[in-house]
Amino acid sequence: MNNNIETTKVSVVIPVYNTEKYLEEALESIIGQTLKEIEIIVVNDGSTDSSSKIIDRCQKKDTRIKVFNQNNKGQSSARNRGLEASKGKYIYFFDSDDILERETLEVCYKLSEENDLDILTFNGINFVSDVKMITNEYAYIRKKTPSTIMTGKEYLKIVLKNNEYSASVCLNFINLEFLKKIELKFFEGIIHEDELFIPLLYSEASKILHINNTFFRRRYRANSTMTSKKSIKNTEGLLIVMRELKHKLEIDLSLGKKIVLRVLESAVSISLEIGDKKSLDKIKKDFKNELGIKNWIKIIFPFLLEIKKKIRRA
Repeated sequence: MNNNIETTKVSVVIPVYNTEKYLEEALESIIGQTLKEIEIIVVNDGSTDSSSKIIDRCQKKDTRIKVFNQNNKGQSSARNRGLEASKGKYIYFFDSDDILERETLEVCYKLSEENDLDILTFNGINFVSDVKMITNEYAYIRKKTPSTIMTGKEYLKIVLKNNEYSASVCLNFINLEFLKKIELKFFEGIIHEDELFIPLLYSEASKILHINNTFFRRRYRANSTMTSKKSIKNTEGLLIVMRELKHKLEIDLSLGKKIVLRVLESAVSISLEIGDKKSLDKIKKDFKNELGIKNWIKIIFPFLLEIKKKIRRA
């Protein structure tokens, strides 16, 4: 299939790193979109499995696929490479192991055009590849969020109040000119980059609309970023996210604190889980005003328990 670059309506950016088991199904869900005027930008981030062969095979079937190869630099770098190469009016970031309903891009494009939107958001659902795994199937469903056009700040207030906030970039259809105007890219060299990208994206939007269509299906699998064993990389990434949010999130104080607190709770929980005392000390020092009683108790309790054990042994 050929596609003239001048008629490209949507750029779909797909970072790929060692997802040979799921890659073809993910690509087919984009190739089979009812909206045909799209470009599919695949950034192979140094895959060492057969992902490259699968990409080449799919590209031979569909010339809308444009391939960029790079040494392994991480998902943020791959997304930024795709962003720089994008020529569509809108951009959609997709992961190489997930599935998108075939009418998604057409519906999002039409609504975004009709309403001159900066961002359109929709729902998603988890599904598992391993039946032994347990997941919150409806983690990306927002039932209480109204389908009315609002500013990004108004949208943030509503989803935070209703406990329906999600930092998944794959639930967002974005006007590319708007994204370039605010000069927002993914922070490279960390994981949890969506936790930084999404609130900064929303806070700049003048017109955002949520629709209750469940278009996105996230594959919940072992050894993914979401499910792999937590490490110091997780806490380091979250600390950078919190630092950047405090510095860049120029929205009202209570809203900014709510977003930082969400990330902070994750950082505290992971630090305690892996015994990362260095990160906990940094959190106590740099984010003491944001911590709140609940997080202080989380941090202090294990140490109080250890002191109690020592007293008993004595």
